[in-house]
Amino acid sequence: IFVGAPVGGLWKSTDGGASWTVMTSVLPSLAVSDVVVDANNPNIMYLASGDMDASDAPGIGVLKSYDAGNTWEITGLNFLVSQGRYVSRVIIDPNNSNIVWAAASNGVYKSTNAGVNWVKVLVSNNLRDMELKPGTSDVLYVTSNTTFYKSTNAGTSFNVITAGLPIASSSSRMSIAVTEANPEVVYVVSSNTGDNGFKGVYKSLNAGTSFSLKSSAPNLLGWDWDGSDFGGQGWYTLSIAASPINENELN
Repeated sequence: IFVGAPVGGLWKSTDGGASWTVMTSVLPSLAVSDVVVDANNPNIMYLASGDMDASDAPGIGVLKSYDAGNTWEITGLNFLVSQGRYVSRVIIDPNNSNIVWAAASNGVYKSTNAGVNWVKVLVSNNLRDMELKPGTSDVLYVTSNTTFYKSTNAGTSFNVITAGLPIASSSSRMSIAVTEANPEVVYVVSSNTGDNGFKGVYKSLNAGTSFSLKSSAPNLLGWDWDGSDFGGQGWYTLSIAASPINENELN
């Protein structure tokens, strides 16, 4: 099991979580927002550095390991700590391990040579989540704090999708879920900073072309664990996942 912490590095367990070893203690930034393992070669891993939740710790770009996380080297997508950027999500194309996507605080980047070189294919700020449509390498979904983007040509161009989703001014963060059970289904959960922080869970049945609101209650994102109101937590801790075998089962 691998776990990345916003300001605590990457940790690995080989005994089901009973004990842990830190894998990134010598890196200049210990902020980790995502880690992905190459399904075609489990020794190959990519790490998204930087705290994308609250930007408390800046990152240094996308790192790569050739030995299952024991050592890391910077890829062609790299930042200075002083730039204050983060990478929120990394995806390896399951059909071609040379194609790697990275969503960062200043745009979406694509590599076609396993991280050596990267091209910015979408200019946008505060990108939070990204998913490929199951079964294809051409359809990509990306969210920023306020906007849902869709590409149908492997990142050559992106469209802003608004049909059925909350208006940008009322959203402070959006996260995505897809499912192999039905590749046409896309879920988005949206929140807004404030007492009424939860905007809702939205579902698309046409691969992200349009959405409909499925639930806007209960609003649990505006209250602390002890019941005290502190202005909304959905801007910081917001995620959604769909079962790979049941499109209607969500976490």
